[in-house]
Amino acid sequence: MGKIDNVDFEEDRYCPVFNRIIDCEWCYESLMGISKLAKKSAIKELDEIAEDKMEDAFLKCKKSRIASRNWK
Repeated sequence: MGKIDNVDFEEDRYCPVFNRIIDCEWCYESLMGISKLAKKSAIKELDEIAEDKMEDAFLKCKKSRIASRNWK
């Protein structure tokens, strides 16, 4: 990912974890929860997804490269 100046915070993102388009804030919160930088339990929607499905989808996500160093 490039400099922060190049990030479009208004852009909606397709999320393979939720299997739909989500906004920037939800994307950020989900990345933090999935990568264990924040409590997963704080994001209700993540508790509804099986851990193995979440891991597979997370690894397919372009935005997950931000937090992938902390996976597992």
